[in-house]
Amino acid sequence: MGIACSTFAQLYSHLIWRLQNNPTSISCRNLNICYELTDIELKWDNNQTISIYSSILSRCIPIKFILAEFLWIISGTNDGYSIARFNSRMMQYSDDKIILNGAYGFRLRGQLENVIQRLLEDKHTRQAVVVIYHPEDALKKSKDIPCNTMIQFLIRNDILSMRVISRSSDFVTGLSIDGIHWQFLLHLIYEELKKQYSMLQLGYIVYHIGSLHVYDIDKSIIKHWKLVDNYETKIHNRFSYYDFKNRVKDKFDKADTLQDIMNIYNFSFYEQECLRDLNKYFLNQRSEFKPMR
Repeated sequence: MGIACSTFAQLYSHLIWRLQNNPTSISCRNLNICYELTDIELKWDNNQTISIYSSILSRCIPIKFILAEFLWIISGTNDGYSIARFNSRMMQYSDDKIILNGAYGFRLRGQLENVIQRLLEDKHTRQAVVVIYHPEDALKKSKDIPCNTMIQFLIRNDILSMRVISRSSDFVTGLSIDGIHWQFLLHLIYEELKKQYSMLQLGYIVYHIGSLHVYDIDKSIIKHWKLVDNYETKIHNRFSYYDFKNRVKDKFDKADTLQDIMNIYNFSFYEQECLRDLNKYFLNQRSEFKPMR
């Protein structure tokens, strides 16, 4: 099944109706799924804005956590206690109550820089790929096996596009956040490539998902979701600012990328308040970082 929309928020809104009309009853890992779409391909365009779906009548996203998790991803760490401060539920997926096995940033370390280099050396390369899912994931038991497995960046006709492969996506708490993170990531890669390719334009994101689903525990939420007109928020990109190689940090508590993101994107007043809070915590209260056992 293929679904295409102009923005991510429009796509997410359309999927609410699609899922509501595709009920199912299956159980996996002691979790019951009540709505599901399988073998689905989602596509939306990207330009100078990040599209966010958020509505008090349906899915009101936790913007502070989303910003914190994105910084956690690009910092390249897998420690659970730093991100748990913004969402304590994260630690329920930790096998040892210290790290998160499926942390995207930790698994992407070095790969993103390599993608940029490959595209700078060969504009039309088909090897600009990052791998999130590792062979050992197929053999090990863990509470945190990555849902998104691979990402490819491709330039054709001076347009940079992005393809994400996902084995599984929780529509309520997964896709609504991942769809924002991947937009941020595409913009950051674009900024690096634009330094050499002046005619480069931002293209589309294609999302291949094996299972897009809603768990039974969220059934009461999606069942009463209402489609509204004012569900989309857009964050505007401030070009020619971000320096990927200089700003990616090895540890989350050194994330001075907070100020970078505030400068790249024209955040609203509320979002700026969130960033100031993040900055205060990560830069001035690092003593609070303690393993949770």
